[in-house]
Amino acid sequence: MFTHQFFDLLLNLDDSWQVKSVDADYNLSEIKINIDYIGNQAKCPDTLENCMIYDHASNRTWRHLDTMQYKIYISCRLPRASINKQIKEVSKVATMFIDHLSGVVNALITNLTNAMVEQLNGKIVINF
Repeated sequence: MFTHQFFDLLLNLDDSWQVKSVDADYNLSEIKINIDYIGNQAKCPDTLENCMIYDHASNRTWRHLDTMQYKIYISCRLPRASINKQIKEVSKVATMFIDHLSGVVNALITNLTNAMVEQLNGKIVINF
């Protein structure tokens, strides 16, 4: 039902990344998106120079902002580059997902506040 192109646009992925799969679990209200790094070079996290991709780290999953009522999870294997005989994780995408964490926390607080207001609706009495 969901298209890969839709999530490419929604996540604002550049040409080095592509959505590999999208799995929706309607019972759990979850969408799991798997993305792949398809470029052969990436910027060094320290020097910002272009480096050849050495390999990919093990799969990691991040919680992204909810889309409508669905919890969004993004998984990928971050590319690693060989820089001066050291293997370094290219962390641009990890930083992007970690930055979204503050949005997830804000969304949880908003949902909790809305639930509390709904629960108290009609029960608030103000005495003067």
